[in-house]
Amino acid sequence: MEKTEAKKHEEDDKKKLRDFKLEHNEIFRKSKEISVALSLEKTPCSRHGTKHHMLVETLSGLEKDLAKQRNVADAIAAKNAPKASIANGAEKSSPREQAD
Repeated sequence: MEKTEAKKHEEDDKKKLRDFKLEHNEIFRKSKEISVALSLEKTPCSRHGTKHHMLVETLSGLEKDLAKQRNVADAIAAKNAPKASIANGAEKSSPREQAD
């Protein structure tokens, strides 16, 4: 009876470790993708030898950096949008003139 319980406990531990490794690899993959999106030459930390919580912190930092970059790009686009519409519509301002 004790052997089957010990074996079941060992199998549970192996499953937890396998799931943990999969999660660890997924976090690293996301970090790598965000690093590429931010035009970084390499990821801020390596996959192996890095503690899990450090990978999680790195990923959250990269996600914040990417969000900031997107917000800046959106702000620039919003700022330039009125200028572009004025430049395109300056010649024909009224709908009647645009129909001609």
